[in-house]
Amino acid sequence: AFRSTRLLWRRRGRGRHPCRRVFRQGRMLTAFASPTDAADAVEVEAITPDADCYWLRKVLSPAEQACFFEFIREHDRTDWDNMPPCMNPTPKTLQFARPDDGGPPTAPTLAFDGWMTTVASEAVGRVGEILLRRRLLPLSGLPATAPTSISLAAIRYPSPDGRFPRHVDHCNDGSFVFLFSLGCRARFRVSARDAENVREFELQSGDALVFDPSSAAGIAHEVCGIGEAETCPAGLGERFAELRRFRYGVQCRVRF
Repeated sequence: AFRSTRLLWRRRGRGRHPCRRVFRQGRMLTAFASPTDAADAVEVEAITPDADCYWLRKVLSPAEQACFFEFIREHDRTDWDNMPPCMNPTPKTLQFARPDDGGPPTAPTLAFDGWMTTVASEAVGRVGEILLRRRLLPLSGLPATAPTSISLAAIRYPSPDGRFPRHVDHCNDGSFVFLFSLGCRARFRVSARDAENVREFELQSGDALVFDPSSAAGIAHEVCGIGEAETCPAGLGERFAELRRFRYGVQCRVRF
């Protein structure tokens, strides 16, 4: 099962150049570097000893972070110019363009089939490959298969006052969350079941957090602060000035 799962994850990204993009049938295809190129350099740490929650440091290169942010911007249809003034300091959930199918023009999520090659699937595939190499996949209770679907949501947090209160997702559909951080540094607190055993750490731009969002796992998490402009990687901030003022939390909910 381990070998077959590894091969399924590795179908994405082999022999491609970072951030080469084409458009085919209205779908953006992207190419990250081969997952094996970066896997050995990524640090992986278990955050909660009794539930699936892993912190992967520097899992995305600066070029790949730029690809991911370009992907977010290309799909973003949030009306940033008409936000209620009193709400501006708070985190904002982005609204993304939807297919022209007669429904609402925007939605807070982008949904993809597992076989589609997108920035989201490349990033998830990178993390999945690394967890496989460390023998941390399959995650608890999941079949040894590649993803069947990925849904992406993004929240923009202002620096330095962005916060998100402690909560458990209570998502019991068998999915896992692959959370990527872009821009300014974010201070996280995470605990599982036992609220007294709280872990605090800082997610840097390019880091990822993978966790079980189910009620049974009980992984409570919160964003308790955003770093100043200097915590955004210099090259990324020079290319995207917005990332020196905000942190983007990009959540991919992955079903297997």
